[in-house]
Amino acid sequence: MAYRLSKRVISQFIRACCRRRLHLDLLAGTADRKSEVAPPKDAGRPGLALLAEEGRQYEREKFLEIETIFPDLPVRGELRPFTQEEDRVFNPIRLKDHIADLAPNAFALEVEYEVGSSFQQANGVDRISESLVKSRNSPLTSADVRPDIIWVRPPDGKKRRIITTAGEIVTINAPGKHEGSQIAELEMDDRRNKVIERDLNRYFQALEGDLETMPPEVVCNRVARFLKVDLPEVLTPPSWREVPLHIDHRCQGCDYLGYKWSKGQSPVPEEPDERYCWPTAEQQKHLSRIRGLTEGACGKLGTVGVKNIQALSTLSPGSTVFETHQALRASRTVLHRRVAVLEAAAAAEIPDRAGTSAVLPKWTDIRVAISADYDIGSGLTFAFGYHIVYFVQERQPDGTLKTNPRSFVRPFSSRRNRSRPRQTFSATGSDISSKKLCGRSKTSPPPCSCRDGPAPAPPSSSFCGTSSHLNISAG
Repeated sequence: MAYRLSKRVISQFIRACCRRRLHLDLLAGTADRKSEVAPPKDAGRPGLALLAEEGRQYEREKFLEIETIFPDLPVRGELRPFTQEEDRVFNPIRLKDHIADLAPNAFALEVEYEVGSSFQQANGVDRISESLVKSRNSPLTSADVRPDIIWVRPPDGKKRRIITTAGEIVTINAPGKHEGSQIAELEMDDRRNKVIERDLNRYFQALEGDLETMPPEVVCNRVARFLKVDLPEVLTPPSWREVPLHIDHRCQGCDYLGYKWSKGQSPVPEEPDERYCWPTAEQQKHLSRIRGLTEGACGKLGTVGVKNIQALSTLSPGSTVFETHQALRASRTVLHRRVAVLEAAAAAEIPDRAGTSAVLPKWTDIRVAISADYDIGSGLTFAFGYHIVYFVQERQPDGTLKTNPRSFVRPFSSRRNRSRPRQTFSATGSDISSKKLCGRSKTSPPPCSCRDGPAPAPPSSSFCGTSSHLNISAG
């Protein structure tokens, strides 16, 4: 059996911090996965598949843009026909075979290079591999690295950042920009002005403005810790089954979750595969099934003999067990009720004396309607918006005061519209209607109960269509 470390494996772990998934992802090939009886990757979420497909199309568009604007500078392999779930656009070429011929400002597209021994020695990867070979004859190798684009910058007389093989940073450039593509705007200007021969120096300047420079310490320190701490700890157990599991919101994109996302289908199949985490947690009544219970809190409960939901349900909110961890101490009442609901398979309810919406005042001066569009089929939230109604007193011609509602909607800032001024939509009286924003467009959601005049606050947060309405007081 063999393990293989790649850039994708590292990024997946840093994103989710799941040790069990890391152990599974490190298995080198099909034969190694079979010998470990590892679960097949479950890619049954249509939403993620569509996002990945759009990403592949966008990648090809960017490569075409570079070749169109700088036709003599790209260095790449032969173009491959487009296929579903492709992992590359061009046939492989090695960086060492072309690095001597790369001209200033050249673009190396999808060139591969191997991870050198100096990097492995500086970060202890060679020692981990030697230990695995001695203990169970399972070497750890490193996959080749294939950056999408390498831009060969000519000397400009300025200092540049240098990252050594040990991850040490010598210089740091300022963060990049988030505005729209300057090179695309420059190309549109040339087309409008009917420019035949492009001024490449202007395009290189626009490209520098488009590139986003990430401070090296954002990733270097975390990757160094992964190589020196996380990787040895995960590979210490001989089997992935011995690595503890924990289910939370970070698992929604995992290939080994085993949750059925199809609408109208039970989350767990009739014959669950216990190699996946969700069916295993269901069978074991794992503590991580309780919403809000962190991995550290589960570990503290395990040290005092509370191993599953059934054991936790026997404890009262006043038990000293909840004093062993801050998260347990702060939410003991809520956790106790959630355990009772899970054990009885009952409907969700508001825990007694848990600081919920029951503490809201009788009358509300401000109403905030928050809209969240959630696709149950893919488990993805793709749009947010909000609508605020507030009430002000205005003096009438006869001298009396009348409370009139005011309303406005503001879009959230994003990379695409950050440079655009925010819009405010105002309405009064019967013209008030909830609005929902998705990107730059606004549509009207289903009718809701937010209408003219102050009204008593509901006993809990209510839901209207895809909009969640929260009433707060600012009196």
